[in-house]
Amino acid sequence: MYKFLSKFLSQEQLTQVVEAYKASNPKESELPVYVSKARLDEVLAERDNYKTKYNAIPQNWQEQIAEAKKLYDDEVAAHTQTKTDYEAKLTSAKKDAEIDSKLYLAKAKNITAVKALIDNTKPIDDEIKRLQKDESYLFGLDKMPYGTGKNGNSDSDEPDGELGEEKMRAALGLPTKTN
Repeated sequence: MYKFLSKFLSQEQLTQVVEAYKASNPKESELPVYVSKARLDEVLAERDNYKTKYNAIPQNWQEQIAEAKKLYDDEVAAHTQTKTDYEAKLTSAKKDAEIDSKLYLAKAKNITAVKALIDNTKPIDDEIKRLQKDESYLFGLDKMPYGTGKNGNSDSDEPDGELGEEKMRAALGLPTKTN
């Protein structure tokens, strides 16, 4: 500013202006710096750019945080429901496999038919005993069916190849008669 004013004022007038400025602004040691119009326009444009940029940011952050938390909670709930459904299906499959295994060991002739008569609210062992007593015709499979036999005769008690009842039980992971 000093340089700018020196073009228009004498040295004595310039000294008076500086002293008057210092008297009205005791915290300032010198005159303010002159800024050209081009530089001022550049700084103002930059300021306006920042205003536009920062005005695009929502003012209420709490609403955004609440919305994000709700979305997160919904995702967690959906995942939990999927996990619960999976666990229920897995438990059901394990229970069905256990029932099938116990019915096989109880020598049920038709596992599907016997399963239809079982009351699932009661212990499976008690139900099998009840059905063996009340519906004895559904049980009593002494031998495993072998299929057509070696020579195509379906009445043959000979197993196909070398696979006998004990080997079949072992292959299925069932206890053998010797266990």
